[in-house]
Amino acid sequence: MPSDGLWCVTYNKHTVAIEGRLKTLKAPTLIVWGTDDVYFDVKWSRWLADTIPGTRRRVELEGARIFFPEESTVSNIPNG
Repeated sequence: MPSDGLWCVTYNKHTVAIEGRLKTLKAPTLIVWGTDDVYFDVKWSRWLADTIPGTRRRVELEGARIFFPEESTVSNIPNG
């Protein structure tokens, strides 16, 4: 666990702890993830997509970080 005070952000045990509830989420879900996120590896976007049955689409934004909405505009999300 990091000692810099960011453990609650970077420690994924809370996400894994609700895996059972995520598996019941049927609402249409879009997962958008920055590939250069320094706290959460892109593998977590894949895990979420596999875990949430309502996932309709998973998008990776090349070079984006955790605060990509502030770093860029929403127009960078592909429409495909």
